[in-house]
Amino acid sequence: MRRPLAWCLPLVLGAGCGVPSAREVGEQLFTDPRFSLSETNAFACATCHAVDAEDTRMLTGANLVGATARPSYWGGFETTMLDASNVCLTRFMRGGLLAADEPRGRALYEYLRSLGTEQGKDAVPFTVVENTTSLERGDAARGAEVWQRACAGCHGEPHTGEGRLDDSAVSVPEASAAFAASLGFTTDAVVIEKVRHGVFFNIGGTMPPSSLEVLTDEDLGALLAYLEI
Repeated sequence: MRRPLAWCLPLVLGAGCGVPSAREVGEQLFTDPRFSLSETNAFACATCHAVDAEDTRMLTGANLVGATARPSYWGGFETTMLDASNVCLTRFMRGGLLAADEPRGRALYEYLRSLGTEQGKDAVPFTVVENTTSLERGDAARGAEVWQRACAGCHGEPHTGEGRLDDSAVSVPEASAAFAASLGFTTDAVVIEKVRHGVFFNIGGTMPPSSLEVLTDEDLGALLAYLEI
C-alpha cells in the first residue's frame, strides 16, 4: 500500500524556520505518484512532462516550461491549467478531481510558475489521429532511438519489460499481441491504436495518447520495424 499524501500537505501551509515553501513542496509532488491520492497509481506528472526546455525525450505530455502562462491546454480542449490537470489525474493517474483551493494543487502551480512564464508560453499543438491505419515500416535503427526516447521510461526493455516503471506498464509487443489475438486483429493494429489513442478507446490501460507533434507516423513506422511487428 502506498503511503497517503496527507503527510506533505501541512508543509504547504506551514510557516517557520525549515518549513518548505509551496514551490518546494510542488517540486516534490511533481515527481511523486502520490499526488493523485490513488494507492494503485504508479505515474507522476514527471512521467509524461519535462520541465527542462532542452529535454529531448518524446514524452506524451507537453514540456511545462512556461505552461502557467499558456492560453489553453490539450490542443485547445481545456482553457485552464486546473481542468487540464484534472484530465491527467482522472484519465491516467487513477485519481479524483482536484479542487481549485486544494493545497497540493496550489503547491504544484507555484512550482510550475517558478519555471518561468515567457519561454514556451504559447499553446502547444496537439493533433490526434482520428482514424488509425497500418503504417509503412521505417528504419529499425531509428525505431530503437524512438523506443528509448518515447517508450522505455515506462515499458523498460522491449519483449522482456526489464526496467519498466511498474507492472501496469505491460511488456511490448507481447501484451498487445495477446490482446490482438483474442480479438482477431493484427498486433501492429493494436500497438498503433494504443499509441495514438491510449486509454480513450479503452485498450491502452492508463496510457496517454501520442499526438502527431510528439510522434510522427514516420517515427511510429520505424518503431514498428524495431519491434518487428
